[in-house]
Amino acid sequence: MSGELEFLREVIKLKDIERSGWVITGVEEPESVADHSFSTAMLAMVFAKRLGLNADKCIKMAIVHDIGEVYTGDIATRLDERDQTVSNEEKKRLGDDATRRIISKLPADSAGEFLDLWREYEERKTPESVLVKDLDILDYCVQLLEYRDRTGDDLTVFLKTADMKIKTPEIREVFEEIREMVRK
Repeated sequence: MSGELEFLREVIKLKDIERSGWVITGVEEPESVADHSFSTAMLAMVFAKRLGLNADKCIKMAIVHDIGEVYTGDIATRLDERDQTVSNEEKKRLGDDATRRIISKLPADSAGEFLDLWREYEERKTPESVLVKDLDILDYCVQLLEYRDRTGDDLTVFLKTADMKIKTPEIREVFEEIREMVRK
């Protein structure tokens, strides 16, 4: 089997991996990791160019950012690290290993770009990587509105985590708008 096909047969499994934060809070039929990556890429398409950033890079980075979860699953990050199944350090190590493993299935010419995008995202040293991380967070805030409207459940714990992490002023403005909607 070609490397590309082997990669695709693995990465397509992200469609079946539910986002753990929603599972933990009891949301029925929660989004998948693939759903989340798609939505994050859409947010990148909306915001990157407006902020004068490389939109193509941001979109690709959003698509790649969680591909390691095909092997680790979506390990929930909690407000209090003591409530997590693994420490943040262990989660990072597992994610790093899994991402390298899935990328290694690609031919070298493709793997290099995937690895570069993923590393840039993880290091958060460029405006594009900071934006994509903020959009990763903003995505679950937008999703929270959908689940709240569907179920009426109080999901504000997700906003506390987001509030501590969002760095881009324009994304923070959207976050504040979401927070106001949740308060009503």
